[in-house]
Amino acid sequence: MPELKPCPFCGGKTRLIYAYQMTAVKCQKCKVLGKPVLDYYEQGDGKAEAIEFWNRWANNDSNQRRSLYAVAVVHLCYHSRQQGGK
Repeated sequence: MPELKPCPFCGGKTRLIYAYQMTAVKCQKCKVLGKPVLDYYEQGDGKAEAIEFWNRWANNDSNQRRSLYAVAVVHLCYHSRQQGGK
């Protein structure tokens, strides 16, 4: 499995997370969330795709990162509200 690149926004360390049958990469520092990928029963079939998306995102220029960041923030806010956050 490829190694995770640092966060393209803050340079923080990242890790794979699994929630609600989805796998995604999340920055431990600024909490930005990469594209969630279906991964039923944590079988690992979504991990490679989530890492590939994240690493491609980390290599993009700043304009593409900003637009993708907006998508990630929407996902993060949605999931936070689903879990009872404000």
